[in-house]
Amino acid sequence: MPRTESPPGRPVRHPGVPAAGALEQQFDLAGLGALRDAVTVYAHRLHVCRQQVTNLVMVAGELAVNAITHGGGSGRLVVWRDGPLLYCRVTDQGPGITDAAIGTAAPEITATHGRGIWMCRQVCRDLLIGRVGGGGASATAVLDLGRPESSGPGRRIADPGRSRWAAVRKAGRRHPAWLRRTFFPRVAGT
Repeated sequence: MPRTESPPGRPVRHPGVPAAGALEQQFDLAGLGALRDAVTVYAHRLHVCRQQVTNLVMVAGELAVNAITHGGGSGRLVVWRDGPLLYCRVTDQGPGITDAAIGTAAPEITATHGRGIWMCRQVCRDLLIGRVGGGGASATAVLDLGRPESSGPGRRIADPGRSRWAAVRKAGRRHPAWLRRTFFPRVAGT
């Protein structure tokens, strides 16, 4: 498969065609909850660790909401695993995303939109944004499972790039500090 360079410079294998047994589902606003449930069940079937299930469901939900909001009200989701990488692709029939670097910088605290893609980029190894051949947008999130495929269910090898998550879990906090600062800012005088 061809390789592409991710923004931070880490080589990522281009996702290409989804593997056999991939989760494929059409969605619209009414089916958003069912989509999140299907992604959760699929990730558990793949024996993905709990934190990565949470990340995958958040990414799938955010990309789906973007497709619903900006892509004509519906879309198609495909999730599959290729070795230690998990891919989540959402396509729609909207006008497409003109800026492939969208979400690389944190949105202003007063911004009313623009957090979804940014949050996806925070938990993904890469986010590939492009256009679909017949028109529409395509966003493929790449999540690194952080363990070799040969390890059994429940065994997880530490990923140094994700140490902030381990620190958050160890501290017993519900949200990482950067997320709390972004979405739950303290109001002066409180």
